[in-house]
This record gives sequence, C-alpha cells and structure tokens, in this order.
Amino acid sequence: MVMILARLIFGSIATFLAIIVWSKTRDVAWMLVVVGTIIAYGETVFNALAAFGLTKTDVLVVWGVSVVRLVLVNLPALLYALAFVVVIVRRSPRRSSQASSVRSTLRIDEDSGAAEKPKRRGKRRKARETEVQAAQAEQ
Repeated sequence: MVMILARLIFGSIATFLAIIVWSKTRDVAWMLVVVGTIIAYGETVFNALAAFGLTKTDVLVVWGVSVVRLVLVNLPALLYALAFVVVIVRRSPRRSSQASSVRSTLRIDEDSGAAEKPKRRGKRRKARETEVQAAQAEQ
C-alpha cells in the first residue's frame, strides 16, 4: 500500500512537471519524454486501480499476456529511447554538408588572411541603413 501511494505521489509530481515542460517547448525529443512520463504515470494509476480491484487487467489477453499491461509497461521506455535517438541524430556531425556550409559562410580577410564570419544584420537595420543612404544621396 505504501509503495503504491509513493508511486502515485511522485508520479503525479513528475507528470505535473512534464505537462509544464510540454507547454514551454515544442522540441520533438522533449515531447517524447513528456508523453513517456505521462504514460508511465498512467501505468501506475492502472496498477493502483487493479490492486484495489476496480479494473480488470485481463481485458485483452494474447498468448497469456495482458496487452494493456504489456503496452503500459514498455511504451514509456520505447518513447524515452526514441527521444534519445532524436537527440543523437540531431547532434551528430553532418559530414560533407556541414563542412561545405562552414566553408561558404566564412569570409577570408585579405589583409591578415584570417577567416571571419560575416556580420548578420536584421531586416529593420538593413531598411534603416537604406533609408539613411537614400537621404544622404538626396543631399
């Protein structure tokens, strides 16, 4: 009884925090972690209800295994694994495309021979500079 109660309390805290993260991000990896956490809490609630005799665990049985229990136990780990794969793929170095894009964005300074990144200017700043240049040209 104490174990079920502790899992319900700590699971509800984790699920509450996961929902807050869900509202703050739209990153695929974090969304998979959030959904995995929510499903893990659903499994805890399902087990608690089954322990009190309020739900049946053998609603759908295939080869002697409850499909609902099988899915609820293993789906969070699968979603966490997918989240890790997303992060690994996202952070893996892009072999040829990344190297060529780095070379094309670097500008070589003719005086020192050093490579420097081009300065980025926003649209508003470019528009303001164009207006100033036009006003100077009129004078």
